[in-house]
Amino acid sequence: MRPLGAELIESREILPGQWLQSWHAPAIASGARAGQVVHVRTVEAGGLPLRRVFPITTADPVRGSLTIQAAGLEGPTGGSPPPWARGLREGDRLDLAGPFGRPFEVDPRARHLLLVAEGPSIAGLRLPAAVESEVESALRRSSKSPESATVASNTPGGRI
Repeated sequence: MRPLGAELIESREILPGQWLQSWHAPAIASGARAGQVVHVRTVEAGGLPLRRVFPITTADPVRGSLTIQAAGLEGPTGGSPPPWARGLREGDRLDLAGPFGRPFEVDPRARHLLLVAEGPSIAGLRLPAAVESEVESALRRSSKSPESATVASNTPGGRI
């Protein structure tokens, strides 16, 4: 699959050292399914290109956008973006390619789905938790309190 130019819509810190980036990439967003990834072509120090793989966190085919979650550096006052993303501003463009990988599948007989993740791995589970279906789902992350453990849920009160 050929890389496509994608425009950065937004980049924000969602957890210390964790950055959520929204990209305008209609060709990728229209075909993205839960469990798939994109390749982001970054330029490292010295000008060397590197292709990084990120799970697609969310995809909106109508708006033509998708989000990825990138781990940065965590410090005492929060985090800083990953080195490759520090200079990026809204409107900047990078090459993205995808979607790649086998989509996440839920057994059609399933009635409940509990997705559990820790740290940056939570990014790959946000899209499966958000997929509209008849299955009740909740996405949880490691947390010191039950109240802050639920990240996404389509059940009343986030309970399964």
